[in-house]
Formats: sequence, C-alpha cells, structure tokens
Amino acid sequence: MKRLHVGWLALCASAAAAATPAVWTGGGGGDSVGEAGNWDRADAVERLADGSLLATFASAGTGASVDRAVAFFGVVFDTPHADGFALSAGGASAALGLGGGGLSAAARAAAGTYRVDVPVVVNGDQTWEVGANASVTNVRALRQGPAPVAFAVAKTGPGSLYLDGDGTGDFRGDFRIAGGGTVYAFGEDPFGRGAPGGGVVSVSGPSADLLCLGTSTHTKPVTISATN
Repeated sequence: MKRLHVGWLALCASAAAAATPAVWTGGGGGDSVGEAGNWDRADAVERLADGSLLATFASAGTGASVDRAVAFFGVVFDTPHADGFALSAGGASAALGLGGGGLSAAARAAAGTYRVDVPVVVNGDQTWEVGANASVTNVRALRQGPAPVAFAVAKTGPGSLYLDGDGTGDFRGDFRIAGGGTVYAFGEDPFGRGAPGGGVVSVSGPSADLLCLGTSTHTKPVTISATN
C-alpha cells in the first residue's frame, strides 16, 4: 500500500502558490522596508517575512534599508535613472531571503548598477536574471535557508553579477552560471561554503564567464564547460 504524505504535498502546494506583487513607493518618512508608507499595499510590512511578496523596486527613490530579516518570493529591479537602486543592511539582523522568484534586474538603455549589500538567504531553487547594461553588485554572503534541502541558484542574462564573500556564507547548493554574462567573485567563499559531497559552481553555455579577483577563496569545486 502506498502512503500519501499529506503534509509534504501541502507544503509543495503552498510553495507553488502565486506570488503577491508589492511595489516600493518610497513614500514613507524614511527608507526602511518596515515602513508601511514605502509600499503600495497596506499589508506589505506584515508580510515581509512570509515569502509571498514579489518586491519590485522601480522608479521611486534610489535605495532601501533592509533593517531586519525579510523573506520575499523574489525581487525585481527596474529603475530607469542612472543611480540604479541599492538595498543596504540596516543592522546585524539584516538578511534578504529569496524564494522561487529569485532576482531579476531589467535590461537598461544605459549602464546602471543595482546593489544588494545584504546577506542573501536562498529559500528555493531560483534564477537570477541580469539584463543587458545592468550590474548587480555587492552581494556579500549566500546563506542556507531553514529548509533541510540545498536549493540551486542559476545566474542568466548578459548583465554582470558581483559576489563579495565575507566568510559567513553557508549556502550548500549549486551555483550555476549559464547563458551569458560575467560573474565576478571576490572575498571568502562568495558562493557559500557548501558541504562535503555537495554543492558546486558550474560555468556553461555561450559567453558565460567567471572571474575570481583579488584574494578570492573557494571551498566549492568549480566546473567549466563554457563555449565562447
């Protein structure tokens, strides 16, 4: 007789539920993500840690302070102005959780930079799509989420990604660089430390590049099958 694991099925169904859009307006008195006036929906603050929000940072302002641990379904950057947008850590508890929606930096008409100067917690298999003329910089740590499984991150798109490891990243999953664009790796374990027998960094596909700069050190093995 086959057993039906209802709890696991419920969890899978919940994870697959549609994300709730939330747009940053910057209309609050400060730049904290915890200020209700900075979002276009009244319930955004109470949902900052439940993994349901697809947070979009578009034309309003140039930065937001992540002053607590938040968990989004995903993050979208799409600002037309030259300053781009910056997410900065507002304290020791700051963390940016990303689920299945991953991270998207829209293509730009001219070069622009999006800073993610906050430790990123990987809460689901996800894609980081960085569009043409866009750069995502200052990602300082990749951390393992609370789930017992190690999810994977795939970087795609022609734009650039800068990972600046600070030695605290304990992300155990794979990091896949595919389909173009350059990933610049700095510091200590910018892809996370991994675990014995698990977690690799792979580079594959046309025009995909990995550049390790300065004194970058890596615990995870790196495999390269790119065709340029």
